[in-house]
Amino acid sequence: MAYISLLTQTRELERQLAYIASNADIDTLGHVEQELMRRIKQQAIDARLETQEYEYAESRALQTKAARLATKRLEQLQQDIIEASKHGLFSAIDVALLSASVQQIIAGLE
Repeated sequence: MAYISLLTQTRELERQLAYIASNADIDTLGHVEQELMRRIKQQAIDARLETQEYEYAESRALQTKAARLATKRLEQLQQDIIEASKHGLFSAIDVALLSASVQQIIAGLE
């Protein structure tokens, strides 16, 4: 199996989340659901940037710091995805796929 960089995996996760979000009519959602979707989108962007910092870090100390930040962000993203599924924004299949992607990225950061 070919190696796929963590940054590429994180970009794919961000793309998947954007696709799912685009299928939801944000304007018809309640305030809580809108806030969840906004937060998920922002966390995906921030996770990508932190993963990029990890991959391009010039020292092990910077890499460790970026990995810690990215892991924390990805864990929160996963919790928010699960919370959003309770509001019907993600299906069980979406949650399983996205959670597996998040866990794979986290494992690569360790």
